[in-house]
Amino acid sequence: MSAELFRRLVDNSDEVSEVEHDAARSIKQGKWTDLHQAAYSSNGGLVKTLLQHGAPIDTRDEYGWTPLHHAAFNGYLALVKLLVHRGAPIDAADQHGWTALHRATWNGHTQVAEFLLRRGALTTACTRCGMTPLHCAAACGHTLTMQQILTYGASTDVSDARCWTPLHWAVVSGQPHIIEFLLSKGASVNCMTCGNMTPLHLAVEVGNGEVIQLLLENGAWINAEDDMGRTALSIAAANGHQEIVTDLLAREAADSNRDSALQAAARIGHIRLLELLSERGTSVDIRDSLNMTALHRAAERGDTAIAEFLLEHGADIEARGRLKKTPLHLAMEKGHERFIHLLLSKGANVFATSQWAETPLDVASAQAFQKIP
Repeated sequence: MSAELFRRLVDNSDEVSEVEHDAARSIKQGKWTDLHQAAYSSNGGLVKTLLQHGAPIDTRDEYGWTPLHHAAFNGYLALVKLLVHRGAPIDAADQHGWTALHRATWNGHTQVAEFLLRRGALTTACTRCGMTPLHCAAACGHTLTMQQILTYGASTDVSDARCWTPLHWAVVSGQPHIIEFLLSKGASVNCMTCGNMTPLHLAVEVGNGEVIQLLLENGAWINAEDDMGRTALSIAAANGHQEIVTDLLAREAADSNRDSALQAAARIGHIRLLELLSERGTSVDIRDSLNMTALHRAAERGDTAIAEFLLEHGADIEARGRLKKTPLHLAMEKGHERFIHLLLSKGANVFATSQWAETPLDVASAQAFQKIP
């Protein structure tokens, strides 16, 4: 999965990327104290000397990192123990809300995580976007660290600010072994985000066939709808995942009543998917939630290739959509001249009236077209 897709899916990755770069920025900009530098370099002797001379153990850099954050982030167990034994606040949070335990689990430092947990670090501590240490471990594929956190009472279905559970994070980051682990520990396979997206929806959007198979084998609802009415099938089509669409159709997956797979395929200009869906019996005149057909949508974009396919497969050239407008009305409004030529060559009616008694010719006049073929 690309980094761009991962960021688009999680939608709170700004925090994640900022967290990963804060330390580097602090060094470059010279924002660290001597104690921060000593902790980052795992110089236990210097840390002891600085503390003996009064350096505040909870001193923070520009991004809220304490020396303990740096030690935990880098997996320096001896230094973590030293700082905690000297009184470092174990659950201190940086400007993003990340504690030392978050940092240790993100990087899979199991010994550091175990020590912090034994010393009472909160498994329920939340970052600014609601991520717990368990979310961090799941996103990064650290099974042993997850086991440690669960042993100390964390819930497998804990939700972040967007209602993402560790299972959602494991799915979008492509971690089958973490998915299997979470499901074996009782995680809900059909848990929903704030947008009612299940792990299966996310797996389909990412296009991970192995994860999709795993989720379906463990009882994922194949026909669940998110809050936009999208099903796994329509999401797969919208992302151009032809093999996944084929597999879902073989499993008799239901289409969306609001944003059908065929509409989605037409929207992204995927001719092969259109062929596949029409061969399976999907009507080329299927309507979306605004009563628009795929031909209407193609007219709005001026997509002549999609229009030609739809018309060749029997699309209604005079279909009435929102405000009773035909595809020709919409093409005229947008000024797509090639599309207009195509529709007229196929016999589109220039006198068809919309809800406001407006014809395509009226639209052309209003748009100051100089000639109509």
